[in-house]
This record gives sequence, C-alpha cells and structure tokens, in this order.
Amino acid sequence: MIAIADPSAFLKFFEDLAQHKKGWQGEKQVASLESQFAITCTYEGKMFRPEVSMNVACALDYPSFDPYWSVQLHLDVDPDSLQDVVARARAVFANAAAEPGAAPDRGVV
Repeated sequence: MIAIADPSAFLKFFEDLAQHKKGWQGEKQVASLESQFAITCTYEGKMFRPEVSMNVACALDYPSFDPYWSVQLHLDVDPDSLQDVVARARAVFANAAAEPGAAPDRGVV
C-alpha cells in the first residue's frame, strides 16, 4: 500500500487535465508524499492526432535509491477521453479518502 496524504490532489490533477484537453505547455505532475507513486503528463499536439503522453511510476522501499521493486507504465491517452478518466479517478480517489482506518486527510491506493 502506498499512503497518499491528499487523495484530492490526484483527483484535481485529472480534472485539470480534462479542463485543458486542448493542450498545455510543459509537464503536469502529481505524486504521493514520498514520490512512491507519481504521474507525469505532457500534451503532444500532433496536427492530426493530439494525445496526452502519461507516464505512471510506482516504487516501494523509499527513500532507498535501490527500490525493492518498481514499475513504470507509459500510456498515450486521447484527450477526448479525459472526462472518462476523471470519472474513474473520482471513484478511485474518493474510495481512497474513505478507506477504513485512514486518517481523515490520508488515503491509500
């Protein structure tokens, strides 16, 4: 389990992506408190097929620089599907915030 101090930050991140589905400059990033779970997105505004390049990284055994395990995932996301992603993020991060035994401001993913 990865503790996330503020699950609403992840939801706001996805809402921001959907709000700017026509594009943005640079990177948008959100991460757990110790960066064990992080998502970084860039907008690739190709003329005929724009997409959001999403990199997801998860690693345990922080703060060691030699994690016990890690996984990275790259997704090319259609900007028009970001509203669906927000709906799914609401379900995941709302559940994380309501996780039994979690402090009111801490979620677990």
